[in-house]
Amino acid sequence: DRRTFTTQYGVDYAPSERMTYSFATQLGRVSDDVAATSFDRYAYSFGAQYATQDMLAKGRIEYRKDTGATTGQGNTDTYAVSAQLKQKFSENARIMASLDAIETRANSGNIAKGTYVDGILGYAFRPVDNNWTVGGKLGYRVATTSPDSQSGFDQNNAGLAVINARYHMVRDWDLLVENRTLWQEQTKTKKNSTLTAAYKHLGNNVKL
Repeated sequence: DRRTFTTQYGVDYAPSERMTYSFATQLGRVSDDVAATSFDRYAYSFGAQYATQDMLAKGRIEYRKDTGATTGQGNTDTYAVSAQLKQKFSENARIMASLDAIETRANSGNIAKGTYVDGILGYAFRPVDNNWTVGGKLGYRVATTSPDSQSGFDQNNAGLAVINARYHMVRDWDLLVENRTLWQEQTKTKKNSTLTAAYKHLGNNVKL
């Protein structure tokens, strides 16, 4: 059971209808009864967003410092970056991209540390005067993982590619065909899967 006693402050500033800035801070103590640890946390973040009718771009950076981890010994510094972009080129086509990256540094060998990076790129094409929708997504993860708290961290990078096509058939029926490929660099493994499904629309919000 983890208990968090923190104070948070935040402010948003919008100099125009399209641009918004945000700043937040978090101060307090985190106690983990299971691991018998407690530490003081200081976190600061800054974000920005630019939005129009056809585009959304936003990003955030965060710095977090945990002091007194593992029953009073050791500190950790965490740096996090997140970004997202959505762009509509026309009523037929749009693109989406996102990036999340986290790095944790510690001055004690007893504290878990590592790097995590995840990026996604997606594209969708849907002609407004056609019953077909074609889409794709490409994701890649750079990470170091450990099976448990007692083992060391190993590199564990993986990628995912998805492509799908959806066809609106007669009346309220849709047909979906999707192929996914997952590969892992360190184990040299690759998995492929194909999904075929038919959906029936029950109103505007339910598919069966």
